[in-house]
Amino acid sequence: MKKTFKVNIYIETDSMDVKRKYRAYAAIVEYIKQDGKHEKRQINEIVYATRNQVMLIALSEALGILTKKCDITVYMDSKYVQGNIRKEKLDKWQQNGWKTVRNEGIANVEEWRELIKNIKGHNIAFSNTKSYEDKEKLKKQVKEMMKQREQWEQQRLDGGI
Repeated sequence: MKKTFKVNIYIETDSMDVKRKYRAYAAIVEYIKQDGKHEKRQINEIVYATRNQVMLIALSEALGILTKKCDITVYMDSKYVQGNIRKEKLDKWQQNGWKTVRNEGIANVEEWRELIKNIKGHNIAFSNTKSYEDKEKLKKQVKEMMKQREQWEQQRLDGGI
């Protein structure tokens, strides 16, 4: 019998524009161990990427924690990631040399390739809910990470590092 894993991902960025900037993400992977105990693992990172890249990286990292194939519910706020996975575009893109039906290159190919490695064998469902238990905790943590990053950058610019 497969174990049921619930992957919660919430991402807060430093800016809502489309330019590349340092962005932080936090992900929580919740699962039930064989002994019936609930387990949580958390991932935090700051990367230099667009919002869509960050979403792909966060999901891939969260899935990379899992050692067995399982049923997963992903809670995330990204129509870009959800839509492309739900519409099963990944297989089509690979077969078409990472090009769209209009023969245009796919954005974030490396991130999609990494996600495909980590997604194989899992049964993934998405939920658009924005009220899961750890949302506020993650949001606060990501904002703090961004604040620390900004302080570090300012110290570096001031010659302190």
